[in-house]
Amino acid sequence: MKPAEYFVALNTEEIEWMDGEDFLGLPPGVKIKILAEGRDAVSGRRDVMVQFPPGCHEPRRTHHWQK
Repeated sequence: MKPAEYFVALNTEEIEWMDGEDFLGLPPGVKIKILAEGRDAVSGRRDVMVQFPPGCHEPRRTHHWQK
């Protein structure tokens, strides 16, 4: 893995929660905070915090880079 070229510190308290269902197609009630988006031109990765409501179940899944 290539080392990071720079460091970014975020105050996550200043980032608004968004509806994860509308944005990423997550189950109803799931909220997200977008921490970083599109910094990696190769993967187009998006870094988010996810808040699941009590009793929420997210099925097991893998990403294309997980083998």
